[in-house]
Amino acid sequence: MSKFVKKIIIILMFFIGLNIVIALNSGCYAASSRVTGISNFPASYQPYLNKIAAEHPNWTFTALNTNLDWNSAINSEYIPMRYKLSF
Repeated sequence: MSKFVKKIIIILMFFIGLNIVIALNSGCYAASSRVTGISNFPASYQPYLNKIAAEHPNWTFTALNTNLDWNSAINSEYIPMRYKLSF
């Protein structure tokens, strides 16, 4: 098997595993703040979300405040096979 095929398989396995973890922890947002409506997003996002909402009137926009520090979240992404982010 070529190195390219092995890399593709590893990437696919990673994303499948990630989806499984997300599915199993789907209730983990209970402690977070979830608010529906474009007005609950930062003002800088709202014009873009309004444009998308006009194109997709059936969509619901839900802001999710995870209370995560940006740098901590990014640094945690670089630890292989370890999920440190909790909501």
